[in-house]
Amino acid sequence: MTKFNGTRIRLDYDTGVTEGDNPWSVDNAQITPLNGGDLLINLGDSLYRINHQQRVVWRHPTPQVVLDYVYVEATNLVYGTAGDNIMFILNADTGKELHSDSRNGSAAYGVTEKYGEDMCLITDNFVMYREKFRADNLEPMKDGITCWRGAKALWHVDFPPDAELVVNGKRILAVTKSKKAIYIQEIIPPQTRSE
Repeated sequence: MTKFNGTRIRLDYDTGVTEGDNPWSVDNAQITPLNGGDLLINLGDSLYRINHQQRVVWRHPTPQVVLDYVYVEATNLVYGTAGDNIMFILNADTGKELHSDSRNGSAAYGVTEKYGEDMCLITDNFVMYREKFRADNLEPMKDGITCWRGAKALWHVDFPPDAELVVNGKRILAVTKSKKAIYIQEIIPPQTRSE
């Protein structure tokens, strides 16, 4: 029998959870502690900021499940992605949306990673297009990475198909694994004046 530690976080666990998928939403929830005792938590179709007394400071609902998010302390911004090709940028204090995007098609925004001190990388995932055209023996469509500072996109580069994004400071790696080997490619971003 599982022993639960601590205090149960008071959230509406049924919000944004479809077809009894509650365990999946809870299992995939990320929790990010902020200075001052507050927490950022994604659950189902929402991103929450709760204070140290477990009161909801703000809730940012999305039309689909929140897939990933990252907090960039230097700018006090939260960058997030959700299903159905949605990305958003929020003010971490107020939850106010500073930028959002949703695209038609089979592409998806993927992971978010802090980059440097005040930037964020957000991936584009084109796996569904690759699956659609696999039988045509076409060169695989590459994924992409966009670098954001604040609510402004600084640059965009191609990213190897199906690779994992690994970031440390300003170093960007694309990691691909097979059953017998690990492959690493360093991604060199374009130089911009605003970096």
